[in-house]
Amino acid sequence: MEERQKSAAKFAAAVVVVGAMAFWWTQSSPIRSSEKSSYGKECEQWIAKRFADGERTRITDSWRKRGSPVFEIAVYDADKSYYSTYLCVVDKKKGTMKKPSVFDQSWKK
Repeated sequence: MEERQKSAAKFAAAVVVVGAMAFWWTQSSPIRSSEKSSYGKECEQWIAKRFADGERTRITDSWRKRGSPVFEIAVYDADKSYYSTYLCVVDKKKGTMKKPSVFDQSWKK
C-alpha cells in the first residue's frame, strides 16, 4: 500500500509541474529591445504593405506568447483621425510572420 501512495504522490507532482508549465506557456511576457527593433520593424513594414495600403504604421505594444514575439501594429488612416490595430506573430524557427484572424484571440496579451 505504501508503494501505491508514493506512486500516486509522484504522479500528482508531475501533473502539477506539467500544469504549471502549460500555464506559463500561455502567458505573455516582455520581449527584448533587439527583437523589437528587428522583428518589430519587419512586422510593421509587412503589415503596412500587405494590409494597410502603405498607410502610416506604428508599433503600439509587444510581448512574447507561446515563445513567439507578438507585435501590435497600429495603422492610421490618411487624415490620422483614427487607427486600426493588427497583430503580427513571428515564428523565428520558420522565419515567418503571420497575422492571426480576428477570431483567434489566443495571441492577445
